[in-house]
Formats: sequence, C-alpha cells, structure tokens
Amino acid sequence: MKPLLVATDFSRRADFAAAWAARRAADAGCPVVLYHAITVEGPGHPQFEVHRKSVTEWREQQSRQAEEVTAAQLRALAPTVDLRCDIEVVDDRVAGIVEAAKRHDANAIVVGSRGENALSRAVLGSVAASVLTAAPCSVVVVPRHARYHGVKQVVLASDLTDLDRDLAGLGRFVGEPRPALRIVYLRHADDPPPAVDPIARAAASGWIGATFADCVGDDWPDTIDEIVADVSADLVAMTVQPHGRVYRLFHRDLVHTIAFQGLVPLLGLRA
Repeated sequence: MKPLLVATDFSRRADFAAAWAARRAADAGCPVVLYHAITVEGPGHPQFEVHRKSVTEWREQQSRQAEEVTAAQLRALAPTVDLRCDIEVVDDRVAGIVEAAKRHDANAIVVGSRGENALSRAVLGSVAASVLTAAPCSVVVVPRHARYHGVKQVVLASDLTDLDRDLAGLGRFVGEPRPALRIVYLRHADDPPPAVDPIARAAASGWIGATFADCVGDDWPDTIDEIVADVSADLVAMTVQPHGRVYRLFHRDLVHTIAFQGLVPLLGLRA
C-alpha cells in the first residue's frame, strides 16, 4: 500500500501529527515515511559556503538524532507499522516535501498545524499552507489537540461540481471499509440548489448510507463546526483547488478561523 508521508521538523506539533499518522497507518495497514527537510539560508557568497557546509552537517547530525527519538516513539506507539525515515538537505522546504511525496508515491502527506485551527495561514504556517496547495496527493492537517480514534465518520464539504472526483479522492485515503459520510453542500441564498443527487452518487461510488446537508447561508466556518459536532466527525475533507468554490469560501486569504473544535483533522483532497 502507498505510505503516509509525515513532514516533520521534530517540533511538538509535528510529533502530534506523526502520532496521528502512525495510528492511522496501523489501522490502514500502510507504511509511514518520516520526512525531514534541512535548509540552510544565507547569502550566496563564497565565504559563506564554508559556513553553510558546517552548519548543514551539524543540522543533519542533530536531525538524525531527533529522528531516532521520534522513530522510537512511533514504533512503540504502532509496532506493526513499517516505518521509514528520509532526511535530506534541500534549497526549498516545500519543494522538498512535494518531491518526497512523489518519490515515495505517498497516499497522503501529513502535517501538523500550529494551534487550534486547521486552515488559517497564521496557524498552519506558510510551509504547511503551501504544501496544502502544491502537493501531488492529498494532505492531512492535524491540529495540535487532535487524537486518533479511528476514521468512522467523515464530513465532506463539496461544491458538487465534481462530486465523483471528491468521493474518489476521499476513497483513496480512507480505503475499505468505508466510514459513515456526511456530504455538505455550502451555498449562498442566490445559488442554485443541487443539480445532482449526492446520496445516489455516493452510493454508486460505494458510500452506502451517506447523508446530505444543503446548507444555505454565509457563516461557513460555524456551519461546518456545528455539523462536525453533530455527527462526531473524525475527519473533515474538502477539495483543495485554488479556483474551486469551496476553497474560495474557506480560503479567501487562508485566514478564516475554522476550529473544528480543535480536535478534527482536515483532509485536503487533490484531484
């Protein structure tokens, strides 16, 4: 099976994301790749290159020591998971993560957020926000206080323009058996009602028993929060397409606060 690639800087928030990924991998029966990108910034001056080399070597040594500690913790947490490690020196951290995901043919990239919110740039940090939009695969953003209790209930926010694509992307991540699914269509009062039957489309894609909510209004963050709490969701999914309608609703500048109770990861689906 394709692995989960955990992008880590060995911080506490990254450790929470790695723990979530390890438990998820144990359930899914897939490997985990613990990936760390080392960057050393500085002026492009010949004299600095000597300093850059020594700093890079020191950071690589420190990173490998941190990697050993984190890997030991994850193996204790999920002893059956095939855990692999990948540390490299790169010029650009986001590009490194994206290329690592391609190299390892990852099913998804897992990153930690800085606080309660899974979508705000201020909370995500510029690296995670950039990965969310540049990744070749789906990306799971794990809030600091999220704990893995299985993926039994998923909320899918969709504009229904390509629901089959959304369902296929979600299916690639969750695998079998399918969890319970709540499809949420977010629209303004002057937007047209659904042109497709979401429940029938879901059933045709193997999502038996899915439910649907047609949400008309403007306060999308609160709407999603209420639905997440109502169905006790374990995961919120949405397609991350920069020109997509749902993406624009939530990400006008990636500054909206969507807390998901501070406990529920966000799965950004890629086509």
